[in-house]
Parts: sequence; C-alpha cells; structure tokens
Amino acid sequence: MLQNIFHNNSKIMYKRGARPREERVRAPLLAAGALAGLLNGFLGAGGGMLLTLGLRASYPGQDRENMAISTAAMTVLSFLSTILYLTGGHIGSEEILPVILPALLGGALGSLLLRKIRNDLLDLFFGGLLLYSGLSLLL
Repeated sequence: MLQNIFHNNSKIMYKRGARPREERVRAPLLAAGALAGLLNGFLGAGGGMLLTLGLRASYPGQDRENMAISTAAMTVLSFLSTILYLTGGHIGSEEILPVILPALLGGALGSLLLRKIRNDLLDLFFGGLLLYSGLSLLL
C-alpha cells in the first residue's frame, strides 16, 4: 500500500488510483455517522442500526467490533440528544428517570452477551430486528 503513495508538495497522490483501505471507507463512514446522528436526534431511533450497517459495509466480518463501535457512538449521540431535549423543554427529568437504570442494566447485559453470541446468530438477530422495525412502522 505504501509503495502506491507519492508525496508531492505535501499533497498525497496515488499511483493508478490505488488508495489505502482506510481512505476508501472514510467517506461512507462519515456519511453513515452524519445520518445516524440525524436519525437519533430527529426520531430517537434508527441511528445505531444505520451506523452498524455502514460499519458492516466498510469492515465486513467484524460484527462484534462494528456493533461495539456503533453502541459507543450512539451512547455519545444519545447523551447529547438527551441534554438538548431537556434544555429545550421537550422532555422533563421525570420522563427519563424511570428508564435510565433499566437501560443501563440492559446495556451492560447486552455487552456481556455480545462476547458470547456467535456471529451468525448475531446477524440473524440484527436482521430480524431490522425487519420487525420496518414492518411495525409500515403496518
């Protein structure tokens, strides 16, 4: 890979269009990240699924890592959305307090299960969740 890169006046040029994998996947991941943030802020759901799909397309065969990265990113986005919803007066603390502890416990359990579930079962569960979510919104 490095032999395909030439530096010319601090501008990177690539021999015969070859680019490192990291640069080829950067644009789709940036787009997936931006759309995930938009969905999370707008709908409160779906951003993690979109981000996971973007990560899977960019890094196939790394399902556990992709889902962990997606979860970490969505945690930050969800925290930001929560602060904005609270400060904007869209929700009050009385609405979110009853779900915080169960959500934290579910997140901890999910991260423990992620290490133990086979990739094919993980794919089946994720695909089933996408299918169920889509159908429930359409029907």
